[in-house]
Amino acid sequence: MSRVLFVDDDLRRLVEFRTAFGHSGVEVDLAHGLVTGFIMLNRNNYDFIFLDEDISTHRVTEDLWGAEYLEQKAKNLNNEITTVEFVSGPHYNRRVSPDFILMKPMIYRANEIGSILEGTK
Repeated sequence: MSRVLFVDDDLRRLVEFRTAFGHSGVEVDLAHGLVTGFIMLNRNNYDFIFLDEDISTHRVTEDLWGAEYLEQKAKNLNNEITTVEFVSGPHYNRRVSPDFILMKPMIYRANEIGSILEGTK
């Protein structure tokens, strides 16, 4: 069974993600915000981490914003983890790049998310 962590600061999107992808074969954990995501990432082993680009509007370190920091932390803990970030536009000067970048809104990316979870994308 694949284990997924979805990190967002919008409770509606957390519920939408679990409803859409919390089916048999996928165990979905939800994290409301950057700090909760960081704690859950340190406590559990995940196959996938999905995050919203806006989970933190401030730098966590001198060089990294919230989503980039979590992506880097996830790869340091488990090099095999697949990282997916939902974005609203192009990103420049990124220090950390996710494995997949999907445009918002998430609700319209169900087929792409499903393909990523199935390992076919």
